[in-house]
Amino acid sequence: MKKNQSIIVGLSLAFLLATLLVFWRNAHPEWARWQKLYYQQQSAQNAKMEIISVVPTLTGKPELCTTCHIGIEEISPSHPVDAFGCIICHGGQGETLDKNLAHKTLRRNPSDFSTVAQSCGSGQGGEACHNGMAHRWQNMVDRVQRSLQATTAGAIAHTRFTFGMQKTPHPIYGASDVMSDSVPSPDFPKSLKSIFHKIRMDSINGQVNATEAKFVKSCLTSGCHLNTAAAQKPYFYRASGCAACHYLYDNDGRYKGADATINKNETGHGRVHQLTTAIPFTQCNHCHNRGIYSMKQMRFIDRDDLHPDSLGFLSRQRRRLKEYYIPMAQFSKCEVSLECIDCHTHNEVMGGGFIYPDKKSAVEIECRTCHGTVVEPPEERIIRSAEQRDVFIAGYNPNYEPQVGDTVAVTAKGTWLPTVYKRNGRWEQLSKLDGRVFPLPLAYGSSCEQNPEKQDSHSCHVCHDESDH
Repeated sequence: MKKNQSIIVGLSLAFLLATLLVFWRNAHPEWARWQKLYYQQQSAQNAKMEIISVVPTLTGKPELCTTCHIGIEEISPSHPVDAFGCIICHGGQGETLDKNLAHKTLRRNPSDFSTVAQSCGSGQGGEACHNGMAHRWQNMVDRVQRSLQATTAGAIAHTRFTFGMQKTPHPIYGASDVMSDSVPSPDFPKSLKSIFHKIRMDSINGQVNATEAKFVKSCLTSGCHLNTAAAQKPYFYRASGCAACHYLYDNDGRYKGADATINKNETGHGRVHQLTTAIPFTQCNHCHNRGIYSMKQMRFIDRDDLHPDSLGFLSRQRRRLKEYYIPMAQFSKCEVSLECIDCHTHNEVMGGGFIYPDKKSAVEIECRTCHGTVVEPPEERIIRSAEQRDVFIAGYNPNYEPQVGDTVAVTAKGTWLPTVYKRNGRWEQLSKLDGRVFPLPLAYGSSCEQNPEKQDSHSCHVCHDESDH
């Protein structure tokens, strides 16, 4: 009898506690906790706690996401919240305030190659976003997945060829399966097979090549390729996919924005919730100039001369000289005064829509592109329309507006450089990072002793080396 009474009392207490918990949660919803924390961080007094509903014009469906993420930054001017909302890009369930339900099917990074086709590559109302367009150059999702930064085709092919794993250095494998509908020359592959899938199948079949497996494990998963996660350590923090370039990370990997739901002491977050095309060299350096690959050891060796906490006292320029290039590298003044994006073309960075076999096939920029040679000035074109491919793409940058009538430089492969222009008889270059204008000295008509037949950077560095070693 007493035992039954104890069970009944226990069950009653459990029911009472559960009921009280429900009442407490209703009186103290999680979203209110985040809003309270947000207003505390903003030092806002007497702020009103309320459910926030946004009805994006592209979907017409209410979303409650910003009820919790009240301070989150708008991702970009071209993706306004009142038009796009959150669900179009991030997925999830926007009509609920239950975290587990809201985050079900969530795409944390919409631009990751595993989800990019559903987000950046899709569209609303039958209109495409960054894929499915009429012209190859408009299909950014396809372009970037075929780029060398995504496929690593050249490094894979030359490593396998060097160690006798394939008969020629022509690419067969990439970091993922990828296809192209056309090739500009026979040297360009039309498709690549995933090297990771090959290794898995070789393992299943007991045919693993130890050298190849070590190369894939050590060099292709070190956090420097667009389809792989970043190494979680200072200097390497970044996102994957398109966001690897367009979503800025600080070297400490900590969030500096206003969204109270993101722990500012936790590493692995972007600086703020924003996309940009004004990309600083520090973002490029999350992958580049962080160390070297040792073919002998078949591994990536990190630089040991970089300690971000000890560099804060240096000026921006001195810090850049320290962080930009690996020790013993040569560089000219323009290479450490301009940003990476000021020189490298959209074809070099995002690919031209083809599968490039190696770096040599992708590179367009030479010293003479902007400076000419001792026997001729830079090759030039006149902008007749802001809709011309290279001019239109340059116009994505917030610091540049196409100017019809401008005379601009053009690479040897025919890509126009609208931010390298001639006005009033003088060549200038606009910085895509901050809009500064730099004068462009020409080799043509100068006392330069350049050999016009030698246009590699090493030849120019003989006289124009600015490194201090």
